[in-house]
This record gives sequence, C-alpha cells and structure tokens, in this order.
Amino acid sequence: MRKEVDNMSDNRAISRTLFDKLLDKNGIYHQFYMFVLEHKNELVLCFRGNGNPESIVIYHNNHIVWELCGDEDKIGISFNHARYSENWTDIRAELDKLGFGVRDKDGELIEPNRADSIGMLYCMCASNKFCADPAGFVRESYKLVMNMMNDFFAPKKEIDYDFFKKCDTKYKKNLAEKRWQQKLFNDLKFYQNGLFAYDLEFSQPDGVNQSESNEPDMLALRYENGLPVAIVLVEVKSLGSACRPSGKSKSDIYSHIRGMKLYSKSKNINNRRKEAHDILQLYKELGLYVKDDQMIPDLNNELPIECLLIFTTADLIDVGYKIPSSESAIHYYLNNKEKINRFVNDKDWCCNVICVGSFAKNRRYDAKEYHLPSEWK
Repeated sequence: MRKEVDNMSDNRAISRTLFDKLLDKNGIYHQFYMFVLEHKNELVLCFRGNGNPESIVIYHNNHIVWELCGDEDKIGISFNHARYSENWTDIRAELDKLGFGVRDKDGELIEPNRADSIGMLYCMCASNKFCADPAGFVRESYKLVMNMMNDFFAPKKEIDYDFFKKCDTKYKKNLAEKRWQQKLFNDLKFYQNGLFAYDLEFSQPDGVNQSESNEPDMLALRYENGLPVAIVLVEVKSLGSACRPSGKSKSDIYSHIRGMKLYSKSKNINNRRKEAHDILQLYKELGLYVKDDQMIPDLNNELPIECLLIFTTADLIDVGYKIPSSESAIHYYLNNKEKINRFVNDKDWCCNVICVGSFAKNRRYDAKEYHLPSEWK
C-alpha cells in the first residue's frame, strides 16, 4: 500500500485519506468512482495530489466534469461550459436545486462577471440533496454538465452566440486537440509492448521553479516485453495554428520542444519516476486502466525520460465532423518537417514524432517501439 503523500509535494498521486473516500463503498466520493466504471468510454479519472488542495478530476473530452476536493468534502463543476447554451439559466436553476453555489452572499443568482464567465461552482457533500441520494446526485449533475458540454463542444458555426457576453462571436473553438488527448489516453493502454498513458494535463504545483517546469499533455510509460523501460512526456497537436509561432505565445510546437527538452533534464524529473509508481498503484487498486498482471515501475528504478510529439488531424473525432486537412497539425508537420526535425534530432535526448488519423495514412513517421493501435496504421 502507498505511504501517505504530502499534499504540497510534487507528486500527482493523492493521499490515502482522499483515495479511501473514492474506493471505500461508504466513501463520500464512491458513487463518482462507480459512475466512471460504467462510463469508461466517455470519462477519464485523474489524480491531482500536487494541487492545493489535492483533488480527483474526472474529464470528458479532457474538460472537467467534476472536481472532487480533498481539503473539504465538496464537488466542483465548471459553469463556463454553459456559455453557448441557450437554456443556461434553466441549467443554473437546476444546479441551484442540487446545492451548487449559484447564489451570491445576498442570495441572488450569480451572473457572468466582468470577464464574462462564472467559472467553478461547488456543492458541499453535506448538502441535503447529496446526502439523501449520492448516486442520484451523480446522475443528475452529470446530465446537466453534459447538457452544457454538448453545446460547448458542438462544431462551431461561422457565427456563434455567446449567452454570457450576450453577443455574436467568431471566437468559439472546435477544441479538436482536447478530443484527441482523451482518445489517446484511452487508446494508449499497452503494457506488454508500447505506450501506457497514465496522466493528462500535467502541471507543476505552485512553488516549483518555473524555469524547470513544463506542461506536457500526457505522461506515459513505454513498455518492452512487459517491462517499463521509459517515462514518456507526450505533446499532442491537432491544429496547424497551434503549432505556429505567434507573438509572445509559448504554446507553439518549437516552444514545447525546447521546454520538454529542458524539463527532461531538470531535477524535478526525479519526482515523475516515483509518481509513475504511485499513480499506477492507485489505478491498480481501483481496477481502473491498470491490469492485474501489469508490471508497475519499481520505486528504485531510474527510468530514462523520452519525449513524443503526436500530430493529428483537426477532425472532431467524437462527433465524426471533418475539418479540412490543410488546417491540421499533420499538414503543418509535413510542410515544416525539416525545421521540426532539426529541433527534435539531438543526440543528448530522445524525442520521436508520430502522425495519427486518416490523413496520416501512408505518411506516418512513427517509431516502431510505440506499437500503435491498428486503426492508426
């Protein structure tokens, strides 16, 4: 069993106290765990032990459905997802009935603030609605969140209406990358030969030297013959526009490559090795993602660090919506391959490139050791 983890340490695995609230059948968060087991294709459960407070986050399309907090028993949702829902006030009223904090200190229903958002809303687990029927609360809140998310993730039109700003907008995004990230997390579960993804949306805790920080989209283990042989920092790009340098932005592909290289050699990388062991152990206890016969990295095994760039189509894969291939990250890579490979090819680190999706057929640049799913070939 895991030892207790310091909540402020640089380790994404959660404390035993919070974990038991999820695993134990009488635990305050147990019904969320049971719901995830029933909806494995739609939802992903991740640990955020290095947050303040520590938490468990459950994602759909790599956006938060629920945040289960560890400092006090409360459940968070992001109401920003309602900004494209015409019935957002009805959703707000239903969330009010469930006990989410949609009222201000004077008891008035909250409105979008000057930033045109409402943000995270929380419900205390001590609320009457939750205590009376936790399983029913999970189902009802999920239905409301998915109502919002279906509008938020709907393919953008030439002009969309933002009900928070109360105006037309051209700035709604298709969020192809978020959809791909969750698909990759679910698909990459190879523990004999290939990649096993175990964390999404990595970020360092506050207080860590930011010059040695990096935020890869995914953390994975690479397995050979059933043994973990490397930790892999994974960056996913779906849109060509997200690869392109733009002003002071540090989210382009070249900035990510530089950041991943720096981070792979930083002192903080040692924490990722212990963390991989801890996270897989937790998943194994849950019977989620990790199989009974899967080898978990030894705490004393200093696994090498590798990096992987995944370029995808721009398609909205969860709804079968096609986006012109010229807008895809694959297209950008093929047209800038020489420049990108100059950044990648360096003898003092290991970084590979993979292209996935229908547009990538017959033009893949994958490394053999990743054993990709057959539909990518």
